[in-house]
Amino acid sequence: MAHAANSIFAGSVSGLIFSSTAGFYQLFDMGEILSNVSKMARNQGLQFGVRVWNCGTTIGTVDKNDGNYLQLISLFDFIICTMMPKESSYSQGPEVFFKEVTNGILKVEENMREMRKETNIMVETGWASILNGSNGRELNDMKTFWEMMGQWANKEKKLVFMSEAFDNPWKMSVKDVHLAAHYGLWRHLETEDNSRKAYARKVLEVNTHNQPRTSAAARNKQSFCGLTTLIFLLGGFVAYSHKF
Repeated sequence: MAHAANSIFAGSVSGLIFSSTAGFYQLFDMGEILSNVSKMARNQGLQFGVRVWNCGTTIGTVDKNDGNYLQLISLFDFIICTMMPKESSYSQGPEVFFKEVTNGILKVEENMREMRKETNIMVETGWASILNGSNGRELNDMKTFWEMMGQWANKEKKLVFMSEAFDNPWKMSVKDVHLAAHYGLWRHLETEDNSRKAYARKVLEVNTHNQPRTSAAARNKQSFCGLTTLIFLLGGFVAYSHKF
């Protein structure tokens, strides 16, 4: 499929992702499959990567000289580290979780550089919001977190994947991620219509250049946060500024 797409629009697909989020140690059980896909992707000039939900306690702490780890990591051109907020994160506020994410991913990056500089580390994160306009604090916290991650990505030239554009009602049954169905900037209005009118924007604008307002939790603690926004697009491996 990637080859067909690039035959029509050159460069439209630059990489393949092993899409199922896995624990790092689970990847060893899939070593043969991952190795085959990695070779196939690279033979076509494509990058190959995987999503891992426990980077901090695995990649961030592994023995850098362990040959088994090095062999596994060599299969990947990039690793997406999924770091989503816990239930307690919402009462602490987005500033606290922002520090947790950025400090955690820097530790993973440092360890990865010592093992294999060619493998890029990307963080996937987000902030859920259930309501649409009726809870000012909840929506402002979502806006604040997106803007803080974006400013950090641009300033530090880091790879950030913000989850996500639209709410996913089918994720209501997901138990591993708190409020998994409600991470979108847009929500579906629960109508049979699936046109543009069926979606409502939760946060009207994610400001990419002006300082965001601090969250209610942060104001209560008399703490302050830094600036603005945005996202990366897979394959370019460059953080860039964009207005949503």
